[in-house]
Amino acid sequence: MLIGITAGMRCFLAPAFVISRQTSCGRNANLVAAAAAVGELVADKTPYIGSRLDAGPLAGRVVAGVLCGARVAANKEGNAVLRAAAGGLAALASAHFFYHLRRTTTEAGVPDLAFALAEDAAAVAIASNACREG
Repeated sequence: MLIGITAGMRCFLAPAFVISRQTSCGRNANLVAAAAAVGELVADKTPYIGSRLDAGPLAGRVVAGVLCGARVAANKEGNAVLRAAAGGLAALASAHFFYHLRRTTTEAGVPDLAFALAEDAAAVAIASNACREG
């Protein structure tokens, strides 16, 4: 479920962490995933990126949560379908939570860039923990 939370925060970061932990993916997959994650981290700081709650970005986050949840679950005992569903639901919930948290804190005077960087750091920490456990 932790990897799903990451997917809701930063859509490409969750797959980048999961792919980096897979020995079968190869160097090119790691590079592409890392480039997508870095690109997202940079693009998030620009005014050109729309809301994570728009239909397309939200669907992408949920799909990333499901797929990453399924992959992390493959290393654990239990029902993989339920773990994948939990990843998707966690992505959906965290996308909404962190969107509203960011909006609320910036309206209260916290600079958007400061919150975005803190969210990046939290997403990296959560993804790292999720992949370490799984």
